[in-house]
Amino acid sequence: MNHFSFQYLILIVLRVLRKSAFILFGFSLGLSPVYAAVEYEVVLSTSENYRIKQKLDEHQDIHLRHGEKLRLKKLGVAEYCTLKGIYQGKATCPTLASHLKTWVPSQRSTAQGPTELWAINMEQDGDVCVRNTEKVLLWRRDDSQAQRLSIRPKSSLTTATPAPLVWRYGQQRLYWQAQYLPIQDKQSYLLQMDSKRYVAVTLHVLPEDLKSGSDIVSWMVKQGCKSQIDLLFSSKEPLKWLE
Repeated sequence: MNHFSFQYLILIVLRVLRKSAFILFGFSLGLSPVYAAVEYEVVLSTSENYRIKQKLDEHQDIHLRHGEKLRLKKLGVAEYCTLKGIYQGKATCPTLASHLKTWVPSQRSTAQGPTELWAINMEQDGDVCVRNTEKVLLWRRDDSQAQRLSIRPKSSLTTATPAPLVWRYGQQRLYWQAQYLPIQDKQSYLLQMDSKRYVAVTLHVLPEDLKSGSDIVSWMVKQGCKSQIDLLFSSKEPLKWLE
């Protein structure tokens, strides 16, 4: 075999190998997923379309009628989430990591507010998430003087008797006195210290059936409790705040 024939043979072999590589690559793309689909197991269902221990993956469509509930556990890890009807979408559960990745923090520094997650900031209007209706914490930054605090429902500002509370000198934390004014979910209240301006807050009470961290954060995001989520995500161990 002369030198030219040997070079030609090498060229043919290289072409065959290259073509085989492309075929195998295309075959692998056609039959093998780029990544394994996330799978879930149904641990609670009030829908007749889904049964306990049924396996679902993230590509499946979920349809829940009004009032129906589906609680899913991510296989391989202790992560749970709850889907509530009306719901039409994929079987996906947001995680703390996914919320953290997409969350845009507000411009207000968390150092200016309370250091406890479930506290109402007396200097800030807006939506506030509370864990229950019995021990709701109020927080003020300036504790250099005693102050009187009044709380009224926004819907009956002129008729309701304000709940009387007193901040003592050096006291930053004060509990809402529910015996004077019971807390209602999604109710707006006006809070005023002495003769200062009113602070308007809308309270959102955490549903009792939300237990996992991802469920609670998803709920807080929907309620618009931005400052609390800022505080949560500024922590190195956000799950401990939700225990």
